Amino acid sequence: MLKFWTTTQTTTRTLAIITSLTLGWIAPQAALGSSPEVAWNQFAQAMSVEQSDFTWKKDYPPSLQDGMTVKVTGYVVPVEAQPFFMSFLLVDDPQNCPFCGSGEGYGPVLEVQLKRPIAETPEFAQVTVEGTLRFVEDEYSSQLFRLVDAQVMD
Repeated sequence: MLKFWTTTQTTTRTLAIITSLTLGWIAPQAALGSSPEVAWNQFAQAMSVEQSDFTWKKDYPPSLQDGMTVKVTGYVVPVEAQPFFMSFLLVDDPQNCPFCGSGEGYGPVLEVQLKRPIAETPEFAQVTVEGTLRFVEDEYSSQLFRLVDAQVMD
């Protein structure tokens, strides 16, 4: 049986998508009904602040939930020189590489742990990965996010 959207339902859905895109809650690809793609500005809203006892206080935006499945597009920063690897860092912009920045800080970084190894990928190759978002709760690390059981999308 086919179900048709009423004009009110279509208008409401369109307004919700436009509002979400405008506020940066979803990436444009997610508005089309594909897997949930997270915009980098959502990761940038998270905070990690060093305390006087050398621990880190972390604050995460409500739009991101520990354990949610996300898809994100970014640039590969390898952490090992191997013919195949199971993990790498993902950044929103090659200039935000935590290893080669200008000392002025860098943007959000995702540690990506893959389900299956992939062939060595050139540094700063653009990829889309999908996996389970995990908050890093270690109070002795400033790291905020890890994407586990991830796979590189074609």
